[in-house]
Amino acid sequence: MFLIKEYNPDIIILDDGFQHRSLYRDLDIVLLNGATPRTLINYYHMDI
Repeated sequence: MFLIKEYNPDIIILDDGFQHRSLYRDLDIVLLNGATPRTLINYYHMDI
C-alpha cells in the first residue's frame, strides 16, 4: 500500500503474484527459462 500511495504506479509486477488468487489482474505474464528443453515444460497447466 505504501508504494501505491507514495508513487501511484500505472503497473505493479509481482514475483509471487500467482499465489494470491484474490489479487486483481488485467494480465498474467509467465517467464520461462529458454535453456529448459521444451519436453520438460508442462504446457497443459498454462492455459495457452
